[in-house]
Amino acid sequence: MESHVTEIQSILNGGKGEREIHAYLKSHPRLVAEAFCPRHATARVVSEFELGNEFRADFMAGVPMSGGWFISLIELESVDAALFTKDGVPAKSLNHAMTQLLDWRRYEDRQKGYLIEQIARAFRERDLYIPDREDPEPYCSAGLRMSDPNCIIGILHKIMIGRRHDLTEEQLSRKVSLSKRSGIEIRTYDHLLESARYFRDDF
Repeated sequence: MESHVTEIQSILNGGKGEREIHAYLKSHPRLVAEAFCPRHATARVVSEFELGNEFRADFMAGVPMSGGWFISLIELESVDAALFTKDGVPAKSLNHAMTQLLDWRRYEDRQKGYLIEQIARAFRERDLYIPDREDPEPYCSAGLRMSDPNCIIGILHKIMIGRRHDLTEEQLSRKVSLSKRSGIEIRTYDHLLESARYFRDDF
């Protein structure tokens, strides 16, 4: 476990860009599941999930529940990005990410049925977490297929950006308030470190 924590610390402290972080997470999908799924043992993780031909999420992570799924669409921004300006408004990188996720929401509203088909296909064909499942079809915990009208799909939107130590107490409060108002979960990369420390074995 400690070796992985050290690796993540090295990547984050080295100011690596989103591509390097994305590559590391793609090769360690369990960390994505641990960080973004409440019941990660049954999670599915897909890299570079396309929403139609218009948008692409860095990662999609899903976890089945009784009667449905929670799907997290995740956007990675720079480790070094500022979250807020001196005036307390979202800085360029955060504002861009939030605008992008709002665009995703509009696509979801227009193309919900097709999007669910895309999600199910991606989980069947591109799951990184357990790629060799005996039955790759994504069922909810009650045994419903995603295409079943009684299977409820909840889509969550998440941004990972910046570092906690770069934020003042007021900015941390603003981050939480902004997440609450927008319905978009905003996390710093320190969340990855905290998630990695929960592992008892390699991921």
